[in-house]
Amino acid sequence: MTRYISYENMDGMTEKLTLDPSDPVPKNILEIKKLLIKKLEIDPTDQTAASPKTPEELIDEALDNANIPVSTIKLVIN
Repeated sequence: MTRYISYENMDGMTEKLTLDPSDPVPKNILEIKKLLIKKLEIDPTDQTAASPKTPEELIDEALDNANIPVSTIKLVIN
């Protein structure tokens, strides 16, 4: 069984990040995004007092800063 996270890079090319057998199976899109950030070693966005955000908004912002459109992220299990 193959598991990977698929997403588009800033050039519009589809990338595949293969998951290790030891990686947990994400149960929802938020867990998929968190695993992608961890695997790609993307620095999370910090919370600011002037503009408080939810944890998911911070994750989306970090992915956006890394030029990964969140609408293109999906988990594929073959």
